[in-house]
Amino acid sequence: MKNITLSDENLRDIKIVFEYLLDSERKSYEEYCGDLMDENVNSILDKDFYNNPEINHIYAFARRVKDTIDSQL
Repeated sequence: MKNITLSDENLRDIKIVFEYLLDSERKSYEEYCGDLMDENVNSILDKDFYNNPEINHIYAFARRVKDTIDSQL
């Protein structure tokens, strides 16, 4: 597998795209997760919740990728 090297500028640009995606998908994600919430969940926006691989929604995926990008900047 080939590695892709990105500059800090590239990562910041990608981060902007993911922030837009997160803003546009938040409402859909909240509706999707409404049935999945229980009394043990503080917030569906918390990393403990959206980082669960069983949460199969574009918002959760985008948050995971954005977290990875943030850790690289």
